Amino acid sequence: MKIAFINPPASVEENYGAMASLAPILPQLGISFLSSYLRKQGHDVDIHDFQVTSKAIVIETCLNHDIIGFSCYITNFKAVSKMVAEIKKLNPAIVLIAGGPHVTLFPEDFKNMQVDYLVSGDGEIPIAELLNSFARGNMDVNIKGVS
Repeated sequence: MKIAFINPPASVEENYGAMASLAPILPQLGISFLSSYLRKQGHDVDIHDFQVTSKAIVIETCLNHDIIGFSCYITNFKAVSKMVAEIKKLNPAIVLIAGGPHVTLFPEDFKNMQVDYLVSGDGEIPIAELLNSFARGNMDVNIKGVS
């Protein structure tokens, strides 16, 4: 299976609103750490930081993968919500996974979102176990940190 971790497109103004002038511009280290760990486990993983890319390219890229993971922060929650809805509309079979601080702190915010799995806390081991269960063809519902 092809896996991609996505930082969805959104402007600083969309993410931070009136506080945009105070917003830090930082790389998404969480998806980098996860990708590195999963590659060492033998998984085929891509990283896409789409902060400066058109939405059409994002959707095209996502549709070329079997699993899409989003690192969700309070500041990019709206952008992740939009991407999830668009991807599921185009291909309901793509497995969508959300993790990150927003998932860990506010999992109830994902209740009505079309995300297939949530990963709370440090994600390296839980997501590796989740992907390994997919590879075996049986979903282990007792993976600590996965809901």
